[in-house]
Amino acid sequence: MATVEETQVLVETVAWLEKEGWRTMSARAPTRRGARAAEEALTARGVRVPEHDISSGEGPDVIAQRAGMEWRIECKGLGERSNTRWSDFYRGLGEAVCHFDKKDGLRLGFAFPDSRDLRRFASKMSPGMRGAIGLWVLLVDVAEQSVAVVSPQEVFCPFCDGATVYPVGESGHIKAEHPDEWRFLAGA
Repeated sequence: MATVEETQVLVETVAWLEKEGWRTMSARAPTRRGARAAEEALTARGVRVPEHDISSGEGPDVIAQRAGMEWRIECKGLGERSNTRWSDFYRGLGEAVCHFDKKDGLRLGFAFPDSRDLRRFASKMSPGMRGAIGLWVLLVDVAEQSVAVVSPQEVFCPFCDGATVYPVGESGHIKAEHPDEWRFLAGA
């Protein structure tokens, strides 16, 4: 997969939120140049620019609200070098977790390009951790201008590099047919 800039992930995330009826309150690009590029891309697509414009700086990359609920989303791109993808992914995960707050209606999100490498890294995220803090994963396809959403109650299959997503039950066990390795891990 080609390089995907973090700003491209930000643009697709904001466009998806607006399409889903969320009001984007703020968006933060990694650089001032990225902020200008994001504003231009959203305007060209007819997507409303966030209420407080797009800036660079600290805090969640995207904050959106709707009917008493709030998204706080961290966005990451896909670097050219595979040896930096791992560190970029886990730095983004850490930043997303830092936005956690015990607040009713809060949805934490981690948005990144839908790639085999990043799905493999996502398959290593503990379902317990994602469930406890309510961490959603947003898989961004820049070419298709789409976002696939993986809820905290779903897990990436570690045996197929995260290519498949399965629902998880209250007990933490997978609630669907799964590979023999999963049956072994689940004690079946």
